Amino acid sequence: MIAFSEPARYSSTRTLGEGGIEVSRLCLGTWQSGASLHGEELARGIATMRAGFDSGINFFDTAASYGDGGAEVMLADALWVGGHCRRDEVVVATKGGVLPDGRRNSTRSSLTAELEASLRRLRTDYVDIFFVHWPDPKTAPESLAETLAGFVASGKARLTGVSNYARAELAELSGLGVVQVIQPPYHLFRRSEAESLMSLASDFGMGVCTYAPMAHGLLSGAVTRSTRFPASDWRARSRLFSGPEEADRIDVVEELARIAMDCEITLGQLAVAWVLSNPCVDSCVFGAQAPEQLHAVRQDVSLSIEILRRIEELVESVPQVGGPTPEGFW
Repeated sequence: MIAFSEPARYSSTRTLGEGGIEVSRLCLGTWQSGASLHGEELARGIATMRAGFDSGINFFDTAASYGDGGAEVMLADALWVGGHCRRDEVVVATKGGVLPDGRRNSTRSSLTAELEASLRRLRTDYVDIFFVHWPDPKTAPESLAETLAGFVASGKARLTGVSNYARAELAELSGLGVVQVIQPPYHLFRRSEAESLMSLASDFGMGVCTYAPMAHGLLSGAVTRSTRFPASDWRARSRLFSGPEEADRIDVVEELARIAMDCEITLGQLAVAWVLSNPCVDSCVFGAQAPEQLHAVRQDVSLSIEILRRIEELVESVPQVGGPTPEGFW
């Protein structure tokens, strides 16, 4: 990993679709935060979020289900510095629609209760973006649209959107005027499905904020041929990390690492830069568990056409993962 003499800056911004909100090209995610609200882990999480802000990141992504709300509490704590709250200086996105037991519920009563609870944990009167975390097939699109429109009308959400929706599911909502932002997984091993979804979103003026640029660790450089995930880790059951193509993907990752070295960047920086090279992508969510990890990813890396072609040729040699439905994303 390259050691930078100075912290990377994340000053580049972009308007999120036609919603009018200006966001940094990198969004700091909190999926890995909030599990512990005590001791060193809490201090490290808060320090990481503050370091992200100080580096130029103004966009933070969280969810009610992350650490059972702990990530939202941690983000609220991070925004208070020396008696001053930075809330008006940042864009906060949260998500609802997943119950503590994992069931999905996008009914008006459930989403409203979740949003109210999120606002209390975040210690704010509004969120900039409220996402439906996962599609709920039991809730009709028209009913969901009415609920989301109510959140905006009440001033409790500036924009509303959906995360982990398939193209067909997004198409059902696209004409109802309540999806201003989408959040799909998008990385070098999951391209076609995401790009088809993003194309539809762009046609309707929706903003695009992707996640999982490092393919859940595969493109971080931390996963090798000998890596084995514990049974409690969902990656142990993921097609991305198993099956007959696993060895071929590792071969591709090793070659991508060599390309990154030629460019004098890290593999993670290459993975993120590739995502941001797509003109449909406004911002990209990435995770960090310590301030120093922020410097391993820089959004100011620009890949040449030649490098992009080399990357495309490489990844086309192995099958993509994911399918048209949310459950096929992994």
